Amino acid sequence: MNKSVDLFKDEVDELGAESLDANHNVKTAIHASKSLEMHSEAIQYETKKRLYYVRFIQKRIDGGWTQKNIEPLLALLTPYDNSPKPKWRAIASWYSKYRKSNFCITALIPSLAKKGNRTLKNNSGDFYFNKALEDKYLRKERPSVATAYRYYCDLIQLENMRLVSGAIVPLSYTGFNARIKRLSPMKSNWHALVGVMYKKSIS
Repeated sequence: MNKSVDLFKDEVDELGAESLDANHNVKTAIHASKSLEMHSEAIQYETKKRLYYVRFIQKRIDGGWTQKNIEPLLALLTPYDNSPKPKWRAIASWYSKYRKSNFCITALIPSLAKKGNRTLKNNSGDFYFNKALEDKYLRKERPSVATAYRYYCDLIQLENMRLVSGAIVPLSYTGFNARIKRLSPMKSNWHALVGVMYKKSIS
């Protein structure tokens, strides 16, 4: 798998310079990287594999994304791994999503990865507040509230990209900070508790 990912990196470096607008390239790449890293390695691998196929066809296709134009190029393409090459229709569908997202890799994340906790996520932003709290704030490293807030906003932005309707509105930084300050004493002292547990584990 590592070899394939390295090959993907070369492909993206080469094609990114040709395909993406220079003024938007860096900002988009950084945000997409953060969003993709929220998923498991398996999901990241599948997403990168889809991008590999889409970029290969995108670079060489002459005309519309039809069976007639895609299948001859598929015959020339080296498979990303040992699994069968995707069908032309799948690649055309991936490209459509990719183009509509302004060529953001997160549009290629498999739909199965977008399930789970869907009802909770759609109805409330509490899921993302709690996730940001647990993943970024309640840590022995004592990160700042600003770091947790940026992560929280990234989570919501990624989710809103997938929703058909009912976008989630994030808390303002002031509201986010105030909510953290209103945490129970047990959670407010979590940094100290984690620090004590960590010291005991290495003593």
